[in-house]
Amino acid sequence: MNKQLAVKIHQHELIEVRDRAIHYYQPFKETRRKVSIEDDKLTENPTLVNTKETGRLLVIGGNKGYRSSNKVYQVDECMNTLKLHSRLKIGRVGHAAVYINNKDIYVIGGYNSNTNKWLSSMEVCYDAFSGGEDHKWEQDNIAEMNEPRY
Repeated sequence: MNKQLAVKIHQHELIEVRDRAIHYYQPFKETRRKVSIEDDKLTENPTLVNTKETGRLLVIGGNKGYRSSNKVYQVDECMNTLKLHSRLKIGRVGHAAVYINNKDIYVIGGYNSNTNKWLSSMEVCYDAFSGGEDHKWEQDNIAEMNEPRY
């Protein structure tokens, strides 16, 4: 049992966006790497979703100046660029995101500086990496949280 736990721990990676770059750090291997993104699309304080199974990294929302971004970008590490994946229904910063069942992404709560409100809503992108490029976010039939999440 301990051996299996150790293997899973070694697979974890910390990812951070700062200084127009994405920084990767594997604490148990003590390895670091940096991917510079020479792209004005990179927002401040986004939420990142690393889909190890599919080898994709998504940059979700964040701030662009004083506005909350609703854009979701997929990182192209070979070209050091961001490719537009989709658009959230609501711009968010300070939100959470989870990747479930190797296909669906849920975005939860956060803050929308455009309306100056904390959010209790959720959005989901079903089959986020299906073949087409027309990925849609949905809020229908998803209950809101009792309290905003920040």
